Amino acid sequence: MNTRSKPQSRANVLRRVIPRSVRRKIPKPLRRFLLRIYPAVPPLSSRYDRATQSRIVVLPLPVARGPLRWRQKQFALTLRVPGTFWVPRVLGEKGLGEYEPEALSVFLALLENAGRRAVFFDVGSNVGPFCLVAAAVSSARVVAFEPAPATADALRAIKIDNDLKISVEQMALGDHDGESQLYLSMQSDASNSLQADFREWQETVAVRVETLDGYSARTGLVPSLLKIDTEATEPSVLRGAHRLLDGPKPPIICEVLPGRTEHDLEKIFGSYGYAFYRIGENGTLERRSQIEGDQEYRFRDWLFSAQPLTDRFARAVRRWNEALTP
Repeated sequence: MNTRSKPQSRANVLRRVIPRSVRRKIPKPLRRFLLRIYPAVPPLSSRYDRATQSRIVVLPLPVARGPLRWRQKQFALTLRVPGTFWVPRVLGEKGLGEYEPEALSVFLALLENAGRRAVFFDVGSNVGPFCLVAAAVSSARVVAFEPAPATADALRAIKIDNDLKISVEQMALGDHDGESQLYLSMQSDASNSLQADFREWQETVAVRVETLDGYSARTGLVPSLLKIDTEATEPSVLRGAHRLLDGPKPPIICEVLPGRTEHDLEKIFGSYGYAFYRIGENGTLERRSQIEGDQEYRFRDWLFSAQPLTDRFARAVRRWNEALTP
């Protein structure tokens, strides 16, 4: 087993969850009792089980501070997935603090702002790092859209193993209702796409496609927060969400790939009154008048918001970035 980080003691977890001003007022006997019952955060670990050809990852979660503090019920997740899966391997090697930490910091700050009745749609979830964290640290209604059968099955197994409330929809979102071919990438399971020329592919699988507006009308679920990462078909997802973008206008974290989707995303978001924010180092948000993908593929995610960003939101992003820092 490869351990990548040191475990936190119960005292450390308690300090991060309860403000110092409050902690000082707790009588010592009660403080000792809390230390006994408060769960410790296990270390990051990853191992490969040759017998089952699976990878088992113990993934520590950031400890909530601020509005989500009392909603966090879990401090680590266990992922048992096929050994070939790319995202769990990266998570097992580096942890959440080095897996899209900038976008994750912004996402968790948005989740705080969305309140107790938040509805989060993770479109193109893969095994669901974002939706897993959301379900573990908040009371949000979480829906994951993942069309690849093996990946959707793995996410269902993870949610059951960790007793998380996540609706896993084995389907794609697009600009039409029907069926499309999903091209399974030769590069990794994280590069599957409905777009044939996105990556070199090894095989295809027929998948169900529905528009976001149609799904919302059918289920009655209207997202208050979205993350879209569908490997070059993000504009198609948005074209199927006219009613959502023209009405509630939720904040959206969306992957932007250089030379592929910038023009279409700029046209769609601009027509609905969204502002463009490039998510940079440590979750910094830089407003831009044009959308340009990062040629180095380091900062791929952007925030699109129809509402102005406040100082309080910026502080929440910094707080979560610190919580995620290894």
